[in-house]
Amino acid sequence: MRALALTKNGNPFEIINIDEPQITKANQVKIKIYGTGICGGDLSDYLNPPTLNSSQLILGHEYSGEIVELGAKATNFKVGDKVIAESSAGCEECFYCRNGYTNLCPDRKGISGSFTDYIVVPERYVYRLPAETSLDLAILSEPLACVLNGIEKTQLRAGDLTVVVGPGPLGILTAFLADLKGAAVILVGRSSSQKRLEIAHNKLNLEVINSDLVDPGKYIKKINSYGADVVFGCAGSEKIIDFALKILKKGGSYTELGLFHGSKITIDFEKIVKKELKVTGAVSHRPDSWNRLLKLYKRNDLNELSKIISSKYELKNWKTAFENLKERKDLKAVLY
Repeated sequence: MRALALTKNGNPFEIINIDEPQITKANQVKIKIYGTGICGGDLSDYLNPPTLNSSQLILGHEYSGEIVELGAKATNFKVGDKVIAESSAGCEECFYCRNGYTNLCPDRKGISGSFTDYIVVPERYVYRLPAETSLDLAILSEPLACVLNGIEKTQLRAGDLTVVVGPGPLGILTAFLADLKGAAVILVGRSSSQKRLEIAHNKLNLEVINSDLVDPGKYIKKINSYGADVVFGCAGSEKIIDFALKILKKGGSYTELGLFHGSKITIDFEKIVKKELKVTGAVSHRPDSWNRLLKLYKRNDLNELSKIISSKYELKNWKTAFENLKERKDLKAVLY
């Protein structure tokens, strides 16, 4: 079967032929991939290819699919079940895993690679979708679980004046879920993301600000003279952190969801101390994040989010998909 992989000879990716994976352990399940979303991390690898430790790395981890085969001890599913799955696995023995924080396991390993036809993963990390949840919407499950993890760590409350900076898929999902929780949400972006801001406003009814046209600091001060209660950073940018520390009220909370991909940044800790700000990082997802996501699917609270999938591409057209994301012609692109 075919797979999209990062290889030493690729430019930087290429479609390669690989053997169809087989179940080798009794607790595994085999999933036929329906579609996979292109993550910001995938785009980062495309723009700045990392050094490979092996000859190839199959990409993709934001997927939905259908069970086609079960290991002897995989008894919680049946063939034909629509499913989603975590993108990484913990050792299941360390302090973090035993307390439900598999995302912090020091031996955490990826179990994805879904830009292909089939994948085999441990049953422990697979979740059955409610019958009414579409496989298209479910492609967004992995980033949604990441956002839920971040919102939980922030202890966001209904009514909190909440600013989300960075209107990419992660930022829009964060703004949507914060709004769903009852927060007063403002999504901030620049003119380069105008199309994304329009999608967030017109299709998801979110309040948005183009910071090239409106001073978001002054706008927020008009709403609350003390400043924002909560800011979420969703783009891994030093400028976003500086902006957040400026607009937060004293005692406010900042949560960083974006990754910086190894770049060093400078943070004004004097401002954090003097304003008594709570600064939190949130990485990946925990099993509880997925369980809470399933409850939202069950209640049909997230159906509108499928509107952020702006384009669908066949695997052979992967380069067009990545180039369009690079040029911000797409918001969320999916490879089928």
